[in-house]
Amino acid sequence: TAKAIEAAAMMGLGISDEKLAKDANYGEAVVLTARKLPHALGPAGIMELCARMEGVDLPVDRRSSDWIRAAFSTTSLANILSNLQNKLLLEGYNSVDQAWRMVCRKGPLNDFKVHTRLRLTSDMIFEKLGPDGELKHGKLDEQAYTLQGDTYGKMLALTRKMIVNDDMSALQDQPMQFGIGGADAINDAVWTAFMSNYVAGATFFPVNNSNAN
Repeated sequence: TAKAIEAAAMMGLGISDEKLAKDANYGEAVVLTARKLPHALGPAGIMELCARMEGVDLPVDRRSSDWIRAAFSTTSLANILSNLQNKLLLEGYNSVDQAWRMVCRKGPLNDFKVHTRLRLTSDMIFEKLGPDGELKHGKLDEQAYTLQGDTYGKMLALTRKMIVNDDMSALQDQPMQFGIGGADAINDAVWTAFMSNYVAGATFFPVNNSNAN
């Protein structure tokens, strides 16, 4: 099955069968089938298995353009390659430090216009009760700030050379680095904006905001 081919390829790229067996997209039955398939699967190996599964005859010469066209005529190939690379892309993305999540909040933007957001501030730290038993009033306030969405991206390709060479790194290294690059882009954007406030004239870090240098 297509899921078994995916799972076999993932095993060959270092994802454990135990992890795949617990994955709702695969499960133990798929993993059992995948164990019977070759695990050292590059692009051409996956294409051959897809063609065999769908009964598509491939030309003898793997180096020919006819072979590649015939392989890509299978309906399952695109989904298998996409799922495989997305899985590895996510592995790469999650391998990067994401400490920005501790100091930032994510929110939706519906377009690329400049948006204004309000941040609630407060003075709500409890104070010791005096002899008169009087409680002091807390204070709520708000700060306004602007933000604007933008688009970032890169492209990667599965080239004819990678297919002819049956290059496993095309399935492993490229999507892993792609995921790392996406996470690094977020880190660069967040920490550049964060540190730009730590300069003279900035509005966030000054002492009057109860921040310490």
